[in-house]
Amino acid sequence: MVIWLLIIGKICFPNYRKCYSKATRKSFIVLFFFACAILSGFRCLHVGVDTINYKHQFDLVAASSWSDIFSSFYFNSMEIGYVLFMKLCSTIFNNYIIFQVIESVIFLCLFGRFIIDSTNHVFLACCVFLGIGIFLDFMNVTRQVFAVAVVINGLCDLRKKHAIRAFIVLIIAVTIQISSAVFLISYILYFLRNKNLIMKLLPLCSIFVLVFSELFVNIVIAFFPKYENYLMRNSINQSAHFIILVWLIIVFMALLTIYGRKKANPFSNVIALFCIFYVICNCLGFKYNYFERVGLYFVPFVLLLLPEFVARIKNKRLKDAINFCMVFGFTMLFLISSTGSKQYQNYHLLGGDDL
Repeated sequence: MVIWLLIIGKICFPNYRKCYSKATRKSFIVLFFFACAILSGFRCLHVGVDTINYKHQFDLVAASSWSDIFSSFYFNSMEIGYVLFMKLCSTIFNNYIIFQVIESVIFLCLFGRFIIDSTNHVFLACCVFLGIGIFLDFMNVTRQVFAVAVVINGLCDLRKKHAIRAFIVLIIAVTIQISSAVFLISYILYFLRNKNLIMKLLPLCSIFVLVFSELFVNIVIAFFPKYENYLMRNSINQSAHFIILVWLIIVFMALLTIYGRKKANPFSNVIALFCIFYVICNCLGFKYNYFERVGLYFVPFVLLLLPEFVARIKNKRLKDAINFCMVFGFTMLFLISSTGSKQYQNYHLLGGDDL
């Protein structure tokens, strides 16, 4: 379904160089994310590594009293904000599939707003949204990716000079998934965006941290021994296959954005820096547990970096060629990712047993 929408989108946006109206871009976003909402909202309970577990959590929250829920910040290992979201939906509908649909719609609306507010090239951004794995991650690590969708909109508010609203959004995201607190780094770096020296030093510092990661992790464990289980060397033999090539391309474009321009765009530098953070977190994920989860908070900025990089290319033929390669590459990456896993091979919309 989404692949057909991408084909339709290419018909709607045949010329990358043309600046389409905001109404046209919004219309495509609505259609594209409507299809995504159907696929994620009405998926059967066997699609997504934690979907069945979330169904059990939803039933438990629905059966619990409000006083039990408010007794602690955590309820059955879930943060209070997400639990309240479940409880509110269960009070009105008391059906997990309806909750799943509502959650999917909110998630995709938040990402749609982020894309519309941040880039004019929504078609390529949607291709990257699929190919880089955000959509599939939402169906697997739902609560965290939902928190990502919430917190990135805080940065949109910050750009519009709504600082109080931005910090309220950050607090809401933390109540959904505590790891959202890491996004405070993004707020700080946004305020430092005009400090050119800092922006140029941070990529080098990030690479330094990657090279000497074991030293830094040992220091963290020495001061916070309770996190040793989270940071210990990953026992799972992970492989990224050709996604590593995508990471190298992202880092190359990010470095060119930061170091290859005489007149730097401050926010473009911030976007590029966040993309480097995303790649480094995934590289650390090969050695230590859960670092790739931290990278989820920075992956949305890849949706902005790549279209912005293509838009800066002056040669029209080269621009069109690179744009085509990106659209084709990320679409194929999504198809490979979605068909390479057994749970997606057996994908179907919910059946009677799921209701």
